Amino acid sequence: MTKESVVSRIGFLNILSILCVLIIYIYTRFLLSKSKEVQYKVIKIQLFFVLLYNIVIHIVVPTKIPIELSTISYFVVPVILYFNIKKLHVWAVYAAFTSGFFYYVSMIIAGDAMYGNFPIYSYSTSLFNHGTLIVYSIIVARDITFRNKEIHIIHIGLILTMVYALLMRPIITHPGRIFIYMILDADLVKDYFFDIKYIMYPIYYIWLGLYIYFSGYVVFLLNKILIPKEEAKEELQ
Repeated sequence: MTKESVVSRIGFLNILSILCVLIIYIYTRFLLSKSKEVQYKVIKIQLFFVLLYNIVIHIVVPTKIPIELSTISYFVVPVILYFNIKKLHVWAVYAAFTSGFFYYVSMIIAGDAMYGNFPIYSYSTSLFNHGTLIVYSIIVARDITFRNKEIHIIHIGLILTMVYALLMRPIITHPGRIFIYMILDADLVKDYFFDIKYIMYPIYYIWLGLYIYFSGYVVFLLNKILIPKEEAKEELQ
């Protein structure tokens, strides 16, 4: 591949991701202007396609076991919504929003570098899947007022996700990049602080623990931003 062709490709997925974010913003604003009944009907349809697509993919490629928080969300979030499992809505909103948010941040910053060699169907469906998760999280966070005491549900969900990933590790044969293992293995320390890794490992895992503890509060922040103050007061009374 020539230098010119490499340069010509740089930024395509980054720009595409920015356009998708704008579309998601406009689409979500439009959807929120409709009744709650319409909002939930539409997002249920979207999540049905997300679920169906990922079931088919994991049947066709059985080695592609769902390990990441986002791939787990593709299956768990629709189930929580369809069966209205009230106690797990807080975890579903957290998992959906953080998965979608960090995916789009990574795509905007380094989309071509990370996914430039992926087939079109792969990153196209990923953009749709993660976009659907974001829209879902906003709709539910605008509808349901969560209580601070529910933070433990998010913590338990994150711990179970990490334990599940570690237990499944011996049978994972898929050669692709798996972010949860990169995080748990502290690849950042290995790649950039190798010479002082024994100093950086404790610091890294302390920061990881703090992130796990505090990141769950993003759900309550969404509540505060999305739910009008008058409605929030009524919910709390």
